[in-house]
Amino acid sequence: SMRTDAHGIMVKPKEMKIYWSSDHTWNMKLSQIGRPSQSDRKLYIATYSLPDLNYVIEVLAHRPTGHNVFLMANSRFQAQAIQLLDHFSEMQIRMHPEMHCKFVLVEPETVFLGSANFGRSRWHETMIGIKCRTTAQSLYLHTWLPAWNESISPS
Repeated sequence: SMRTDAHGIMVKPKEMKIYWSSDHTWNMKLSQIGRPSQSDRKLYIATYSLPDLNYVIEVLAHRPTGHNVFLMANSRFQAQAIQLLDHFSEMQIRMHPEMHCKFVLVEPETVFLGSANFGRSRWHETMIGIKCRTTAQSLYLHTWLPAWNESISPS
């Protein structure tokens, strides 16, 4: 079930898998997108910055054209976003001046949420993975979509 209260949107699904990790790598978390059965699943990436573009390209290598990959980053990192567009012709990228979220949503039911920007970090980072269709859909509708609609393409 899902409801809204003074604190925000609360999702109480009956079935949910949550896993926590301080040994965080996006490559490990997103290894699932390389499976042929996963190639048509949409991947929504929200990040403040794009540290280490070579690593980002490596993580997304299973989607060589960027098909079904949607990325939104802070407007300060427009130059890096344009470099990604040069590499992934089908990737859809938008810039948002107030983007600070850090999550990846793999449709239809997986969410990775944490402190790490999408890239390689030298910081101590934490990550929570949630496998729940209700949570993923709520994040998409109430966080991703409004921000995407306010964002602009890099130029």
